[in-house]
Amino acid sequence: GGGGGGGGGGGADEPPRELHATADATTSATRSERQAVMALAAEPSRSWVCSGTRGGTVRLWDADAGSLLLELPVSAACPEASSCRAVAFAADARLLTLVNRARGAASLLRWEVADGGGSAACEAARVVADKPAVSMSTSAAAGLVGVGTCEGSLVILSRRSLEPLLVEKEVHGLPLTSAAFPPAELLRGAREDAKRLRLLSAVVSCSPDSTMAIVPTRRGGAGWLAVVVALLVALAVALAA
Repeated sequence: GGGGGGGGGGGADEPPRELHATADATTSATRSERQAVMALAAEPSRSWVCSGTRGGTVRLWDADAGSLLLELPVSAACPEASSCRAVAFAADARLLTLVNRARGAASLLRWEVADGGGSAACEAARVVADKPAVSMSTSAAAGLVGVGTCEGSLVILSRRSLEPLLVEKEVHGLPLTSAAFPPAELLRGAREDAKRLRLLSAVVSCSPDSTMAIVPTRRGGAGWLAVVVALLVALAVALAA
């Protein structure tokens, strides 16, 4: 990708303004970003792309026009923000940004983006972990957000209120680098099957410690815990094989 030189002949301190096509006409790449891009999300219905950088800058792009629409006022909403670790689009033109703070904690911010992408207002912000975060996953069907931390913990929050619903400490021995919720169509198909629904009401996480974990997002008593333990044992055996 391009380093310091962008396309438009602007000064060194100007923010990037364009998405430039690469040799492959089916792809595009941000040029002139002067900080490492750590996060990316797309909103196809509006042709928006959102990028987040190691320096904490979050920008909204028009993918069709190849132009910058907006730089979100992250520093105003979270003055201690030092880096952006993840971005994700939610329903109703909402945008979630996961930022790490200068003192080590992590905050989740939810933005309402105006039609056309010309402005955005932070409508909710919450400290979600006392350690830096490294990953985020969302479930549109369940209305949940999962945040993974550098110490391997998993935090499950309500996407609507940003209230923490579940905190599992040190699920992994190393940073929790990725998590995945079950697809919406699987959840819809399991509504009449209580056992299957319990199995799908979980999030799967992974880590560089070579492990995966299945963490329930609902508490269902001893029977549910037994299912989880059995699944984890089976997974451990499969990984060791």
